[in-house]
Amino acid sequence: MCGQCPQCKYKHTKNPNRKENTMADLSADDALFDVTKRLSEAKRVEAEAKEARIAVEAEMIALVGFKKAKGSEGFAYRGNRGASKFTLTQPSSRSIVEDRIPALKKILVAAQRGLFGKLFTVKHSLDAKAYAALKKENGDLYLEVAKALIEKPGKIGVKLDSIEAVSNE
Repeated sequence: MCGQCPQCKYKHTKNPNRKENTMADLSADDALFDVTKRLSEAKRVEAEAKEARIAVEAEMIALVGFKKAKGSEGFAYRGNRGASKFTLTQPSSRSIVEDRIPALKKILVAAQRGLFGKLFTVKHSLDAKAYAALKKENGDLYLEVAKALIEKPGKIGVKLDSIEAVSNE
């Protein structure tokens, strides 16, 4: 009994809507404890596997010397021990420097009505297609926009397409 409720098998936590079982006399308590323990172990193993995967991906990237600023590249390898195919992808994101928006807006509005709204949404995210088109249409304005952007490379993605081991028999 918790002392707060008559004949309660729960101990109350700070959140009155959440109760923790005191492991009283229900056979489900042991099963629930076992499942909770297995979940904890699975999460630990998952975290270790993720850490190992990230290290192996970094090793793959270094071995092939992948240094693209952005985009994807496929690789195929066949050697004495087997063959593999994989793709590395370097994402990139651009964001606008918030304090440069007013000056940039004046420049773009003066150059072409509606251009600022075409390039940037209300949240001031860049429309990559419009930005690329601006480079072709008006290089000077493109350079003004480029000055207001911060480009950050994302994590390189690794996609394993196939792997086959060669038998040593």
